[in-house]
Amino acid sequence: MEQSKGKHIFPIRPTKLVRQLLGKGALFSPGPFARFVKAGLSFTAIEDALVPLRIVATRFDDGAEHVFEAGPVMDAVLASTALPLIYPAHDVAGTLYLDGGLSNNVPLQPALAAGADTIYVLSVGFPCPPPKIKGSSRLILMHSLGILLSQRIRADEEHLPVHYPGVRIVQVPPVCTQAGLRDL
Repeated sequence: MEQSKGKHIFPIRPTKLVRQLLGKGALFSPGPFARFVKAGLSFTAIEDALVPLRIVATRFDDGAEHVFEAGPVMDAVLASTALPLIYPAHDVAGTLYLDGGLSNNVPLQPALAAGADTIYVLSVGFPCPPPKIKGSSRLILMHSLGILLSQRIRADEEHLPVHYPGVRIVQVPPVCTQAGLRDL
């Protein structure tokens, strides 16, 4: 994928960003991201995916996890990626949804409920080896958030064998990079 795609999905135009934030409550319109995702999909309904697909979002009204198992895949993707301040909450049938990572950053239960015996986890929140933080509060914050987000998968790995003895979790190591928001 070209790096320039990030500039189209996350355009940085100060006046437009302020207008978007004040009007829609988020910095970016989901339109360019939606077109990017749609161009790569070969199906329109979740149930038509070649492998069982579950997409997790967070209900805005009560913060509960919601699992999309059927219906329009684009609605589920936009709901699941509606990260506050980045994208606005996404409306599906009169209910507003936010990024699924807010309620559960590694949602294993939907895979378990679907009968998975091996679950591959690419935790985008877990940091690579600690960066040289010499005086960088931003790097300290980012690494600390990664540690915080990784606690859920660590707890699940410890307790899962007790309740699901045949299930195997495979953690796919993250690609260690200093990629930013626009580095698609």
